[in-house]
Amino acid sequence: MNGYEAYKLYVAMKNHFNSTTYDYFKYGGKTRASLATFEKRPDRHFFNVLGRHKDCQNYILANIVESGPNLWVGDIANEQHAESNYIKWKSRNEALTYNFTNDLDKLLPVYNDNLLVNEGQHPHLLKMSMSKEISMETLVILNDMCGFFRYWSRNITDPIIWPKYKLLVKKYRPFVNFDQEKMKKIVVSKFKTQ
Repeated sequence: MNGYEAYKLYVAMKNHFNSTTYDYFKYGGKTRASLATFEKRPDRHFFNVLGRHKDCQNYILANIVESGPNLWVGDIANEQHAESNYIKWKSRNEALTYNFTNDLDKLLPVYNDNLLVNEGQHPHLLKMSMSKEISMETLVILNDMCGFFRYWSRNITDPIIWPKYKLLVKKYRPFVNFDQEKMKKIVVSKFKTQ
């Protein structure tokens, strides 16, 4: 991938995670990122470095998930930390079922207690995900199965952190591939005594 192609991919991924209207999958990763704009950028050499990564899309994705959607290309083009984020993300996704099961073991024993919003505060499950005690993939899977984000949005009073995190998680959902029936069985077996 050349620098301009890496730039277009980077812009599309950032638009996907920062915009409520742009959908990377709906538009096939296409943006209005022109070659003329790319050539005017003083940081274009970072895109040449980024384009040499063997898994450029997932490398950008992993760093957005880990560091947030306002990621600057210079932070990921030549950084050991960015490569570490990518390796952690890749290993989490390769062992998704195993990690999901382990994350469930870290939750409160009564399933609904993990989702409950008390006095407008962040629920236990959200705190665990934001502090990276459980993976964002686990939150994505659980919300996909139970759809509790709507309840959280109505009851969490935080107007800054929760809306941004919710957008990040919702935009990440199409990138997380899992067997829904298998994950449901794991949740049911873990919390069956309730």
